[in-house]
Amino acid sequence: MSVLSTKVEIEHDFAKLGHNNSTSFFITYETSLDKKESKYCKNVSLFLPLDGQYETKISFEISSKLLNDPGTMPNFNSSRVILSDLSVLTRRDSVWAAECNGNETCVPNLTFTSYISFDHNKDPYIIGSSETETINMTVQNIGEMAYDPCVRVHIIGVNVFMIPTDCQYEGSSDEIRLLCEPSRPIRTNNTWITGQIELEMKHLTNLDRNVTINMHLFDHCDDVATLNITKTIFVKAESGGIIAKGETDIGSIVNMTKEDIEENGKKIQHIYTINNNGRFNWKNLEVRVNLQKKPYIKYGSTPIIVIVYSPLKNSYPSCQVVSQNKTSMFYVCLIESLMKTVEIAKILIPMYIVPGVLDGILDKDKNVTTMSSVDLKLIGNDSKHESIITTITFQEASPVSIETLIIAIIVGICIFVIIIVILYRFGFLRRKKRDELNKLKRELKRQTIIRRSTMPSQALQAPDRSQLLESIEEANDNTQDLKQDKPAKQDPSLKK
Repeated sequence: MSVLSTKVEIEHDFAKLGHNNSTSFFITYETSLDKKESKYCKNVSLFLPLDGQYETKISFEISSKLLNDPGTMPNFNSSRVILSDLSVLTRRDSVWAAECNGNETCVPNLTFTSYISFDHNKDPYIIGSSETETINMTVQNIGEMAYDPCVRVHIIGVNVFMIPTDCQYEGSSDEIRLLCEPSRPIRTNNTWITGQIELEMKHLTNLDRNVTINMHLFDHCDDVATLNITKTIFVKAESGGIIAKGETDIGSIVNMTKEDIEENGKKIQHIYTINNNGRFNWKNLEVRVNLQKKPYIKYGSTPIIVIVYSPLKNSYPSCQVVSQNKTSMFYVCLIESLMKTVEIAKILIPMYIVPGVLDGILDKDKNVTTMSSVDLKLIGNDSKHESIITTITFQEASPVSIETLIIAIIVGICIFVIIIVILYRFGFLRRKKRDELNKLKRELKRQTIIRRSTMPSQALQAPDRSQLLESIEEANDNTQDLKQDKPAKQDPSLKK
């Protein structure tokens, strides 16, 4: 008996072969050649899922081989089937299974619409007005089946916060490029919604002027774009959130005594505090500082010190002198970053009032001043101005009056007495066991008096009687003292 073994194998991402209630990419079956027919046929099922991509052809290969070949057997039997040199045992081909009318090509007709949430036509987007914005795209097919359409999106000027499942990043990390493809073909009169692309708007700064979104629609993703759309949304930053405040470290009025004017001098400092209370982070804030030239004011080797306090790391921008004349010096300080609410910039201007210069100029009827100012260059022609004026006055050294001295002495004595009373009430300044010692002395005197009172009266002489009476009076006094400490019973012998 001769048997022919046949293997059918296909190559495709979606199509499969069906055999014995199962599917796979290949099947094998055997055919008996005993009937010696000129042709043997067998139908093989091909399973095509509805959502599969079939614009690419399905490749297949059919191969056969003869089992129990008579040429390989020891005993030849002429009734068995043999293979000739003209036998073709393998065939390779492909088949196109797309649901289209054309030959090997589908012709979809796609229309594209997009919605950008912060595109307000001619009105610019105000930076900081929202944390995130969105892009939504819709593709509709009114032509043949669209097996491999896609939309490519190129976003410039803003970061992407979240992308839908139908989109993925492509290209280098320096640019934001998205490739969006449907998970299934777009059938005729069907619509594909790409999903929502979420943009992160909080990183826009005062330096940003616009956001550009390029969208390209492809009927076939590996072909040229059939539609190109560019949206440019202008953005605008408002400068109201930058606040500057100036003050002198020891007050706007500085008093100078004669000793300060002639010998000591005095140190003061102008302090400007710049806060960003706006809705976005500020970049490259330019601050122009104006310092007055006065003969009695001396600036340090670094006239201006800038500190930006940050939760991560403080920075120290430098200032450059740009011009000066006989009365003023002008500096420019560049603050590279001032994040909203979390960073604070301080501009410090240390000054020293030189001794000996104001002698003869400053008196009780005449004051002098020193001034500094800052100008913050904001957006366009917007700017903010802040200045500090410090008035230097003469203060006479007044002696202490007698009345003040007397009051001070009385108050000091009262405080001292109060302290002593408090210490005494809490047991300080007392001898330990003093009460017990006094009580013991009184008890000894009482016992002595009792013993004397029990002696025979005839033995007592006149001087001794008077002494005894004095002792009894003293004992009575001591008894009264003992009653205050602790009541005691009177000895019966004392009554006799």
